[in-house]
Amino acid sequence: MRALHEAQPGILSTNLYGPDGQGQFGADHIAFRTEGVHSLEVGQSKAHRTFGPSDLRNAADAFLENWDDHWHAKDVKRFILFVGCVIKSRQAADEIITLTRRFATDTLPSLTSLRSDLEPIQPERIEATRRVLHAHDDGEIVDQSEVSQVDTFTVRWDVKGGECGALRALIRRFTVTITREDVEQMRAAVAEAEAQVQLVDSLTGLIQQLSTGLDENIYQAVPVQRDGPQDPLRRASLQLMSALAKNGNGILWVDDRFLSSIEHDQFRVETTVEIIDAMVRYGRLTKSAAYGYRQKLRRARWMFMPIDGEEIAYFLRLAVKDAVLTESEDLVTLRRAVADMLLERRNLQWPTPHEAEQGARGEVPFLLDAGHAVTGALKAIWGSREWTVADAEVASAWLLEYLEIDLFPMPPLEADDPRSDHLIGIQLASLLLTQSRGSADRA
Repeated sequence: MRALHEAQPGILSTNLYGPDGQGQFGADHIAFRTEGVHSLEVGQSKAHRTFGPSDLRNAADAFLENWDDHWHAKDVKRFILFVGCVIKSRQAADEIITLTRRFATDTLPSLTSLRSDLEPIQPERIEATRRVLHAHDDGEIVDQSEVSQVDTFTVRWDVKGGECGALRALIRRFTVTITREDVEQMRAAVAEAEAQVQLVDSLTGLIQQLSTGLDENIYQAVPVQRDGPQDPLRRASLQLMSALAKNGNGILWVDDRFLSSIEHDQFRVETTVEIIDAMVRYGRLTKSAAYGYRQKLRRARWMFMPIDGEEIAYFLRLAVKDAVLTESEDLVTLRRAVADMLLERRNLQWPTPHEAEQGARGEVPFLLDAGHAVTGALKAIWGSREWTVADAEVASAWLLEYLEIDLFPMPPLEADDPRSDHLIGIQLASLLLTQSRGSADRA
């Protein structure tokens, strides 16, 4: 089987792997590819008279269960199973299709490698650092500047391998001090480690979800193009767009401002915002739940997050009672999002005059939505019988104070730039007054 592996195209040489009873980690032989000295293929050989679906799964699992700890760092490009018999059953053929999908994607190995890289290298050091900080916060370790330097001595203390209980004994016998700089560095180290642990936990859940989805055919992998860009994000994006362009009638769900500006005849590009809106339209999400998800995106500093009048009115209704507005966290999130948009307004994507003639919109729709948001909110508030006049007045005052953006210049366009027509249209549209339901009664 090793000779058969070596005869495959693009193979420089092969070696037996783990002979004479050594651990093999799901491999019988490895092959060095001609494209790079460190680029490998892994082969597994089975001299069976019959080979069924369970045998296929067991062979694949023997390799994949060692991916995290053994293979992921070795730049393995392909896994090949060599079988010394003919596989005839339809069930085995179906299993091969399932396993091919499972191996076709490089997403799981990439995520697994990323998770391994992010795991804290010495968690015992972080735990020892926490104990020092707790002792400092409880006053057991004092600030060095508060203690006289007379009759004192300095000891360099390293938490490598944990502090092994020595800190308690030192505190009982001596006055232990620490510099403010050391405290700040230790707090930063603990915060960084906690953020890494949260990210590792998140990646673990994502890996499990993707693995289960691939096994149950909820997700399907697209063909991997090994000759693409080295950057995994660019490579994955190109692979997805290539597959969608080939199959047609698909949706590319990606949260990237550059990719979301792509317009293609064979597929649509949608962000999480459009997916949330679609789920509301199809009855899979309530509006209140959708608003909650949109707020999470804003708190994560989503750049140029769309906003609409009904959404603003919804959060204002929850914050106003008896003509008093108590600014909630959601309202703070809304006004901060608008402030971020104004700060970053020069980074808006504007189509060139030629692109505009071809129908490209850039991020002009976002400006239209932002320009109509306050008007839409005022319409929703004054057109609803759920609002008293006093409550509506308070809410309107907050709207005009914090969310009205017409007084701010938007992108840096020259006076004769054809795209300035877009701005003129936005300004004129914002001046339209729409008579809301019930306005006559209020008058």
